[in-house]
Amino acid sequence: MDHSNKSIAMSVAAATAAANADPSLTDINYLNLQTNYIKSRSIGVLWAVFSMSFAIIDVIVFVQPQWLGDTELSRGTGYFGLWKSCRLLQDGQDLLCNGKLNDLSSIHITAFKISTIFVALSVLMISLCILAMLAFFFAHPCTVFRLCGWLQFICAISLLSGVLIFPAGWDSPSVKEVCGPETSSYNVGQCSIRWAYILAIIGVVDCLVLSILAFVLGTRHTKLLPDQYMHQAMASPHGSLIGFPLNGATSKSTLNHAYAGSMGHIGKLNKSPSNNPLVYWK
Repeated sequence: MDHSNKSIAMSVAAATAAANADPSLTDINYLNLQTNYIKSRSIGVLWAVFSMSFAIIDVIVFVQPQWLGDTELSRGTGYFGLWKSCRLLQDGQDLLCNGKLNDLSSIHITAFKISTIFVALSVLMISLCILAMLAFFFAHPCTVFRLCGWLQFICAISLLSGVLIFPAGWDSPSVKEVCGPETSSYNVGQCSIRWAYILAIIGVVDCLVLSILAFVLGTRHTKLLPDQYMHQAMASPHGSLIGFPLNGATSKSTLNHAYAGSMGHIGKLNKSPSNNPLVYWK
């Protein structure tokens, strides 16, 4: 442990001395860091905004019974959702709706029931992702991004499963009453898919893109300024540290002084809320 601490101290001290010796190095590196950090933080904010927007879309898709519906050529009048379906009775005035979200047994079509479970799981996953964003205030951003990336990936797979399974229930008698006898699984017959189903398909692609972006942000999160200097300090040719030859000419007091100052600066940076890619207004 002592040897490791001495190595870190020498690296930080060398980097500090190099920056003091060459002010242009400080300006260039700081400018590059600021540019990359602002880009990373801006992308992180956009990712959070689009994730919240997708959560709203996912809830709308889940509750709206507008996945399949009649057309002008349809045999009957009605529309179908994941867990709720409505048909207009023959008198043309009364609308009969079936299905309750709190009672799965009221969903008579098995494929619709399975789709309801999968889409409900996607709503749960994206809700957990939104709640996990609160961890940006006290946890490392990379950890939060990766956690949300996995939650969004599971959300996308669940929503995709619901979208693919839902058409398997189109051969049920209740659907044929509206869409005609030629209706079968994955064949809408005289009906047509409606906006909620299309929105669900778009949501699958959207959530997959958000998941990939979350993993990228978690992997490539911009590092802090002192780490940049430490990397440069170790990148010297001939195996020596920049600014300090490894020949014993450097005094221990100089290294300790530089190390203490650099560690204090790192501590200030780590405690600063501006390091959070989402807390950009502070």
